[in-house]
Amino acid sequence: MAHKYEKKGSHNYSPTGVGTSNGNGEGDIMYHGSTNVTQGRLYVFTYSEAAEWVLADADNANSGNLLAVAMGTGAADTVGMFLRGMLYMTGGSAVTLANAGKPVYISTSAGVMTSTIPSASNDYVRIVGYNIANNIMWFNPDNSFIKIA
Repeated sequence: MAHKYEKKGSHNYSPTGVGTSNGNGEGDIMYHGSTNVTQGRLYVFTYSEAAEWVLADADNANSGNLLAVAMGTGAADTVGMFLRGMLYMTGGSAVTLANAGKPVYISTSAGVMTSTIPSASNDYVRIVGYNIANNIMWFNPDNSFIKIA
């Protein structure tokens, strides 16, 4: 028998199948790193003296690293870090029906996503996903980014 890999949730992502708690979703989740994280916040994976998650920020040079959204509040290796898929997000104007189909970016406010493209000198611009409906987004961080001169 062949080995099997299965994602959390269905194989056919549906906006109506996503829970209604901030940071809840259907998709790829990683349980790694002992950093304490806050549910629904955007983090970047980095390594200084140990593997850790720090709040993502478009002003930070590590914005090109692996991104994830905390699935709960607590240790990342316990609550899980959401890497890709359909995601429920609240608490901001980025994920709204009015923005359906439009990209979502790393914000210059730590741990936040935005529909506004960062534009200041030395900001890093990186798409993290796309709006689907009110509070629902397709979270799929782009592998590329640009730094504004």
